[in-house]
Amino acid sequence: MCCEQELLLRDANGALVARARERSSNCAQCSSRTFVVVDTQGSVFYTLRANECGSAAGAGCNACGPSCCNPSFDVYAELPSGLRIDMPRFIHPRWKSDGSGDVSNFLVPFPKGSTPVERAALLAGLYMIETATP
Repeated sequence: MCCEQELLLRDANGALVARARERSSNCAQCSSRTFVVVDTQGSVFYTLRANECGSAAGAGCNACGPSCCNPSFDVYAELPSGLRIDMPRFIHPRWKSDGSGDVSNFLVPFPKGSTPVERAALLAGLYMIETATP
């Protein structure tokens, strides 16, 4: 990746609340990509890792996920302290009655005691992963 991708999260008044961006990692991003979610001062809310060939938390392989072949794409997430939080997942939507199956479904266990801004920031990080990963 030559340029880092970035997603800005703004409140209803247009004020910046958080940013999610991908860390460039050259060849390593073929199998694992790292995303950082920061507040307006640049302090880290979360570090998220999207691994293609295997889950960093040992949950199995993310290849082809989410799909009918692999029902979830697991995201390794941690707080600035290094504490791992429950694993957010992209889950396969199964087939809908209209024949479409390409609809995003997230299973997001928010950290206990997290604020609305921290929760929105985590969702921004997941949207960043969704747009950046194939």
